[in-house]
Amino acid sequence: MKSRGFTLIELLATLTILGIIMAIAVPNVMSILDKNKRTTYLEDAKKLVTQAEYKFRMSQSIDKPADGECVVFRMKSLDVSEIKKGPEGSLYDTENSFVAIRYNGSSYQYGVLIYEANKKRGVKLVNSEKLNEETAMMNYINENITSSAISLGSTISGEDFSCKVVNII
Repeated sequence: MKSRGFTLIELLATLTILGIIMAIAVPNVMSILDKNKRTTYLEDAKKLVTQAEYKFRMSQSIDKPADGECVVFRMKSLDVSEIKKGPEGSLYDTENSFVAIRYNGSSYQYGVLIYEANKKRGVKLVNSEKLNEETAMMNYINENITSSAISLGSTISGEDFSCKVVNII
Protein backbone atom coordinates (compact mmCIF):
# COMPACT_ATOMS: atom_id res chain seq x y z
CA MET A 1 0.00 0.00 0.00
CA LYS A 2 1.46 3.32 -1.11
CA SER A 3 1.02 6.51 0.94
CA ARG A 4 -0.12 9.63 -0.90
CA GLY A 5 1.52 12.45 1.05
CA PHE A 6 4.43 14.83 0.74
CA THR A 7 7.86 13.79 1.83
CA LEU A 8 9.80 15.77 4.39
CA ILE A 9 12.20 16.94 1.67
CA GLU A 10 9.34 18.28 -0.46
CA LEU A 11 7.88 20.17 2.51
CA LEU A 12 11.27 21.68 3.41
CA ALA A 13 11.88 22.74 -0.18
CA THR A 14 8.47 24.41 -0.32
CA LEU A 15 9.03 26.23 2.98
CA THR A 16 12.47 27.38 1.84
CA ILE A 17 11.08 28.80 -1.39
CA LEU A 18 8.27 30.57 0.51
CA GLY A 19 10.83 31.96 2.95
CA ILE A 20 12.92 33.40 0.13
CA ILE A 21 9.85 34.97 -1.47
CA MET A 22 8.82 36.52 1.88
CA ALA A 23 12.34 37.85 2.48
CA ILE A 24 12.13 39.71 -0.82
CA ALA A 25 8.47 40.76 -0.70
CA VAL A 26 8.03 42.03 2.88
CA PRO A 27 10.65 44.83 2.73
CA ASN A 28 9.25 45.98 -0.62
CA VAL A 29 5.70 46.07 0.74
CA MET A 30 6.84 47.95 3.87
CA SER A 31 8.69 50.46 1.69
CA ILE A 32 5.59 51.04 -0.43
CA LEU A 33 3.42 51.53 2.67
CA ASP A 34 5.87 54.05 4.14
CA LYS A 35 6.04 55.94 0.84
CA ASN A 36 2.23 56.10 0.72
CA LYS A 37 2.12 57.47 4.28
CA ARG A 38 4.71 60.12 3.44
CA THR A 39 2.76 61.08 0.32
CA THR A 40 -0.40 61.40 2.41
CA TYR A 41 1.35 63.77 4.85
CA LEU A 42 2.47 65.97 1.95
CA GLU A 43 -0.96 65.97 0.32
CA ASP A 44 -2.67 66.80 3.63
CA ALA A 45 -0.23 69.67 4.16
CA LYS A 46 -1.00 71.00 0.67
CA LYS A 47 -4.74 70.81 1.38
CA LEU A 48 -4.23 72.72 4.61
CA VAL A 49 -2.30 75.44 2.77
CA THR A 50 -5.05 75.68 0.15
CA GLN A 51 -7.71 76.06 2.85
CA ALA A 52 -5.72 78.78 4.65
CA GLU A 53 -4.97 80.63 1.42
CA TYR A 54 -8.64 80.62 0.47
CA LYS A 55 -9.75 81.83 3.90
CA PHE A 56 -7.04 84.52 3.93
CA ARG A 57 -7.91 85.86 0.48
CA MET A 58 -11.68 85.77 0.98
CA SER A 59 -11.84 87.39 4.42
CA GLN A 60 -11.98 91.16 4.57
CA SER A 61 -11.68 91.15 8.38
CA ILE A 62 -8.19 89.63 8.58
CA ASP A 63 -5.47 92.27 8.82
CA LYS A 64 -2.74 91.67 6.28
CA PRO A 65 0.73 91.22 7.81
CA ALA A 66 3.59 93.65 7.25
CA ASP A 67 6.99 92.64 5.90
CA GLY A 68 8.44 89.77 7.99
CA GLU A 69 5.21 89.25 9.90
CA CYS A 70 2.68 86.47 9.56
CA VAL A 71 -0.88 85.45 10.22
CA VAL A 72 -1.26 81.94 11.63
CA PHE A 73 -4.24 79.73 10.80
CA ARG A 74 -4.52 76.84 13.23
CA MET A 75 -5.73 73.64 11.65
CA LYS A 76 -8.81 73.68 13.89
CA SER A 77 -9.95 76.97 12.33
CA LEU A 78 -9.94 75.56 8.79
CA ASP A 79 -12.33 73.23 6.99
CA VAL A 80 -10.39 70.02 7.39
CA SER A 81 -13.25 67.55 7.58
CA GLU A 82 -11.58 65.25 5.04
CA ILE A 83 -8.15 65.24 6.69
CA LYS A 84 -8.82 64.83 10.41
CA LYS A 85 -6.89 61.56 10.61
CA GLY A 86 -3.33 61.11 9.49
CA PRO A 87 -1.92 58.13 7.63
CA GLU A 88 -0.74 56.48 10.87
CA GLY A 89 -4.36 56.35 12.06
CA SER A 90 -4.14 59.03 14.77
CA LEU A 91 -5.89 62.38 14.74
CA TYR A 92 -3.88 65.38 13.62
CA ASP A 93 -2.98 67.86 16.36
CA THR A 94 -5.42 70.56 15.24
CA GLU A 95 -4.32 73.00 17.95
CA ASN A 96 -0.63 73.00 17.05
CA SER A 97 -0.70 72.14 13.34
CA PHE A 98 -0.94 75.35 11.36
CA VAL A 99 -0.36 77.39 8.23
CA ALA A 100 1.52 80.66 8.59
CA ILE A 101 1.08 83.32 5.91
CA ARG A 102 4.08 85.64 5.72
CA TYR A 103 4.49 88.80 3.73
CA ASN A 104 8.00 89.17 2.30
CA GLY A 105 7.71 92.69 0.90
CA SER A 106 6.26 91.79 -2.48
CA SER A 107 4.19 88.62 -2.08
CA TYR A 108 2.75 86.20 0.42
CA GLN A 109 4.47 82.95 1.30
CA TYR A 110 2.90 80.02 3.09
CA GLY A 111 4.57 77.88 5.71
CA VAL A 112 2.93 74.71 7.00
CA LEU A 113 3.44 72.39 9.96
CA ILE A 114 1.15 69.37 10.35
CA TYR A 115 1.54 66.28 12.51
CA GLU A 116 -0.36 63.51 14.22
CA ALA A 117 -0.86 64.07 17.94
CA ASN A 118 -0.05 60.56 19.16
CA LYS A 119 2.62 59.63 16.62
CA LYS A 120 4.47 62.97 16.47
CA ARG A 121 5.10 62.30 12.79
CA GLY A 122 4.28 64.70 10.00
CA VAL A 123 5.54 67.66 7.99
CA LYS A 124 7.91 69.98 9.82
CA LEU A 125 7.53 73.76 9.35
CA VAL A 126 8.46 74.37 5.74
CA ASN A 127 7.71 76.81 2.95
CA SER A 128 4.77 75.30 1.06
CA GLU A 129 6.57 75.69 -2.27
CA LYS A 130 9.06 73.04 -1.11
CA LEU A 131 6.28 70.44 -0.79
CA ASN A 132 6.31 69.95 -4.57
CA GLU A 133 10.00 69.09 -4.79
CA GLU A 134 11.02 65.53 -5.61
CA THR A 135 12.97 65.32 -2.36
CA ALA A 136 10.10 66.58 -0.20
CA MET A 137 9.25 63.11 1.14
CA MET A 138 12.77 62.62 2.41
CA ASN A 139 13.49 66.17 3.58
CA TYR A 140 10.30 67.38 5.23
CA ILE A 141 8.58 64.33 6.76
CA ASN A 142 9.97 63.87 10.25
CA GLU A 143 9.53 61.77 13.36
CA ASN A 144 9.14 63.34 16.81
CA ILE A 145 7.71 66.62 15.60
CA THR A 146 6.64 68.92 18.37
CA SER A 147 5.29 72.42 18.18
CA SER A 148 5.59 74.94 20.93
CA ALA A 149 2.57 77.02 21.78
CA ILE A 150 1.97 79.74 19.22
CA SER A 151 1.36 83.16 20.72
CA LEU A 152 1.06 86.72 19.48
CA GLY A 153 4.44 88.37 19.14
CA SER A 154 6.35 85.09 19.12
CA THR A 155 8.60 84.08 16.27
CA ILE A 156 8.04 80.81 14.48
CA SER A 157 10.81 79.41 12.39
CA GLY A 158 11.63 76.37 10.34
CA GLU A 159 14.31 75.41 7.91
CA ASP A 160 13.47 78.15 5.40
CA PHE A 161 10.48 79.88 6.93
CA SER A 162 10.50 82.42 9.74
CA CYS A 163 8.19 85.22 10.83
CA LYS A 164 6.75 87.14 13.75
CA VAL A 165 3.17 86.16 14.62
CA VAL A 166 0.82 89.16 14.52
CA ASN A 167 -2.53 87.35 14.28
CA ILE A 168 -3.77 83.88 15.18
CA ILE A 169 -6.94 82.48 13.72
